[in-house]
Amino acid sequence: MATAQHAALDGSRVSFTAEADLSTPMTAFGFVRPRGWRRSQPLNVFPAGKSERVLAALPEAHPEIEYTLLGEVETKGGVLRKARVRRPVVTGGHREFIYGVWEGSVASITTSVRGDESDMEGLFERLRFREIATGVAVESPVDETIRPLRCLKEVGATLLEVRPLSRQVTRTLPRQPGHRVENGEVFRRTEASRDVLLVTPTAAVYASPLGRSDEHVELAASISVTWGE
Repeated sequence: MATAQHAALDGSRVSFTAEADLSTPMTAFGFVRPRGWRRSQPLNVFPAGKSERVLAALPEAHPEIEYTLLGEVETKGGVLRKARVRRPVVTGGHREFIYGVWEGSVASITTSVRGDESDMEGLFERLRFREIATGVAVESPVDETIRPLRCLKEVGATLLEVRPLSRQVTRTLPRQPGHRVENGEVFRRTEASRDVLLVTPTAAVYASPLGRSDEHVELAASISVTWGE
């Protein structure tokens, strides 16, 4: 039996226990409202080294995206790297924005803003967060009115999307009872989908197949996932 612990965006502990390889890192997502900032800001938390991985992948994976590196500044105990990005949109034309990656010793934070690089620096001046052993704990207020906190983790041929069992998430869950398993209840996500949903006492876990096998169903029926315990 393997176990793994990671940090959600707000620093909440997300724990996994299963007869599976749990060594793949977890990524965390959410919206926050930094003090004095004009709107709720989306943030993504990845393992350290995200800026290097993006630069290595862009030229071949996304040749349609134009980017100009804008340099880096030291802030909040790490390095903030910036780029101006111009990418096509499906409705025609292009969208331009400043993309930023804050690199720490154990995690990276990515986001984008409209404006110039000073706006990105201003955002990180207002944003309150700290690195912890399992990732980043954002201390600026979290805004779940736009979208609940969520985390993504690959386990074998399964992609797990984990959300806390908050009021917003609970309202979206099936009303009828699911199939009882050791660690909660399992539901088919929709009639037309192969995805399944595991509801534990603290989390909603969506399991999606990354291949043709039904390994994700077996994993959902046996894995233990807790949020914040």
